[in-house]
Amino acid sequence: MRTLKGILILLIALGALVWDLYYLVAEPLMMGSNFQFGINQYWAIAVPVGIGSFVFFGTTAWIGFTMARTKEPLRVSYEEGYQTALEDEEQSP
Repeated sequence: MRTLKGILILLIALGALVWDLYYLVAEPLMMGSNFQFGINQYWAIAVPVGIGSFVFFGTTAWIGFTMARTKEPLRVSYEEGYQTALEDEEQSP
């Protein structure tokens, strides 16, 4: 289940990165300067917002990738763990 969640988080974060790249960079370059303010003012806002969102979604994608690659933990009940600890203690000198 963790693997599925990790893949889902990874895909959502990568999709958000592509969406962010398109709407912050590609669309303004294709549309030209149809802004109510100057193009320099747009880039002064878009660059820090882009950097922040790339850091956030990049970190989220990394977390999703790590979750997808991590194996499920070994489930041990309390009794099994206690018995194993007792056996290990008896075997040690």
